Amino acid sequence: MGNVILTANPNELACGCDALVLVTDWQAFRELDYSKLAEVMATPVIIDGRNFLNPDELAQAGFTCINIGRPTTTAPVAPTQNTATARSKTAKSAIVQIGTAR
Repeated sequence: MGNVILTANPNELACGCDALVLVTDWQAFRELDYSKLAEVMATPVIIDGRNFLNPDELAQAGFTCINIGRPTTTAPVAPTQNTATARSKTAKSAIVQIGTAR
């Protein structure tokens, strides 16, 4: 598991990632700045396994949002690669831990 990153910082987690997968309904995830996350990602894609987030708001933030049982929404304008994501040549897996377990 050398490619797994454990972090409490969502921006650090998202930097260079190809996708984020949400599998919880913790309020902390509803309050993240998804525009900033999209800016640092190699490919701003989010898979919302709980249908917890608003897909239209995610699209406005620059994400392609894949939901379970709902249509996929896409960002209105394709995001551009920034220097942080251009340096990332390999996909990386990441796990974020925010808050405490219930």
